Amino acid sequence: MKMIIPILTAAAIGWSGTVYAAGDPAKATTAGNLDVQITISNDCSVSNVDSAKAGNAMLNFGEKATLEKLIEANTSTNVSAVQITCSKGTTYNIGLGKGLYYDKGSRRMAGGGGAYIPYDLYRSASDTIPWGTDKSKDTLAVTTTTDDETQPITIYGKVPTMATKPAAGLYKDTVAISVVF
Repeated sequence: MKMIIPILTAAAIGWSGTVYAAGDPAKATTAGNLDVQITISNDCSVSNVDSAKAGNAMLNFGEKATLEKLIEANTSTNVSAVQITCSKGTTYNIGLGKGLYYDKGSRRMAGGGGAYIPYDLYRSASDTIPWGTDKSKDTLAVTTTTDDETQPITIYGKVPTMATKPAAGLYKDTVAISVVF
């Protein structure tokens, strides 16, 4: 027995469009966008001049027999002075904390037996306002002009005269350096 299978064309049934062979999935196209970005933030770091030397920068008043005269020192003569490195165009303020032994408006170095020697830190040799952390009055403002510019920072220190000689020994303090950018 012969079977007759009618074949209809697209025109015969009134359909227009793309005809796919049997088994091909329907094809569709759509478009969109991919946004690509990166944000480079300002960055700063604090180090000492001798990067091979581990530890903090240092302000050393030296060895003295008495404190009958004003003692002055600064970090520019030390091999472990402070350096700040920031990315180009970064505006930042450098502040110095009060230290571990701050008391009644004075930074102090502590020695053995509860003895202290007062001192203070300044932004310049002639400065009379101690270096602190208040951006409006006692920090140092800096703006970098090149990328990863290393800025050596000189910190000036003064130990006032003392009528009474403190006990012999090493006196120390640690002051936090803050860089706000």
